[in-house]
Amino acid sequence: MAEQTYRGYAAESGAVLAAYSAAVVGTGVTHWTAPISMAILNVYAFLVTATTTVLLSSAVYAVATVLARTWPALLPLGAVLVTYERTRHLGAWLLAVSVVAPIVLTAGADVLRSAVGPGEIAALTGMVTPLFVFTFRYVDSLLKAMIILGLIGLTLGVVTYAASRLFDHAGASLSLE
Repeated sequence: MAEQTYRGYAAESGAVLAAYSAAVVGTGVTHWTAPISMAILNVYAFLVTATTTVLLSSAVYAVATVLARTWPALLPLGAVLVTYERTRHLGAWLLAVSVVAPIVLTAGADVLRSAVGPGEIAALTGMVTPLFVFTFRYVDSLLKAMIILGLIGLTLGVVTYAASRLFDHAGASLSLE
């Protein structure tokens, strides 16, 4: 379910970027309408930045969610590696990623889906026109999605590091030299 959520947001972001590109290229074809093309390029720069961030983050999290299905298989390997002095840090990291990543990615997808409903980002495709009509409800949804995706990454990094330190500390008392 989390994978489909992240894929859905990546697809919606791609549709917004495609509409933006079509508007810029479509109005920039003739030299009479080139200033309109530049205006679209400049006015919607914030939209492109936020949409690109959502696109890249959600695509990376979709791949990470697929990979997270196999990470629990690394638990035995991490348990063995954490008991040796030279491989203790790698083992602690494998244990932490195997335990933390599936939970954080799934919880993050649920938070993202509840905060920004499906289709709200895709609604921005109608906003990218030479008329410069802003629908702040959908821009707000895009910015919320960008912030939540950033917080998912931050949470994943912080909690993985904290868990790896716990496993590393436990491994230090068990390690063989």
